[in-house]
Amino acid sequence: MRKKTFLGIFFFISLFTYSQNTIPVEIILKNNDTLIGEMKIRVNLFDKQLIYPTSFNEKVKFYNSVGEKTKIKSKEVSKLTFTDLKGKNRKFVKIKEFKNHLVELVYSNKVHWYKHYYYDSYNHTENTIEELFDENGKQFSIGLFNSYRKKMRKFTKENSNLIEFISSNDMKKDENILKAIKMYEKEI
Repeated sequence: MRKKTFLGIFFFISLFTYSQNTIPVEIILKNNDTLIGEMKIRVNLFDKQLIYPTSFNEKVKFYNSVGEKTKIKSKEVSKLTFTDLKGKNRKFVKIKEFKNHLVELVYSNKVHWYKHYYYDSYNHTENTIEELFDENGKQFSIGLFNSYRKKMRKFTKENSNLIEFISSNDMKKDENILKAIKMYEKEI
């Protein structure tokens, strides 16, 4: 009886924890083959337009035009692009610093900014680490256990023109990180 109750509760919770959809995607593999079709994604239970990138950043469940399913490991992918359910174009790429994950490319110029999404099995949440690479390729990780402001000051090499902007703005907001990066690029 206990086992059936547990399985029933587990099934019920699993059913409402997330739902799955498919969206159109273009995948460029390491061997330069291009795949166009759909991939399976998980979305938030309450915000059906919020996609969980952890549902595809390690392994992509790809469906071709005739509905055949293929599982593609992230190490085989060079680039994955799609338009999310809110209409935003998104690009995930494979970089050497993350052998088993695709990361979202947010900005690329003299400086590169990626978002690394990972699933925290302890509290069942999806977390993000901002990965910044300066003009020399030095990596700066900004995440849960460090100050965004401190890391941004370190990233911008304590540039006096940027200290005030970083100190007076919420550096957890993407638009402020992007402004700081662009201001920094003008200085280098």
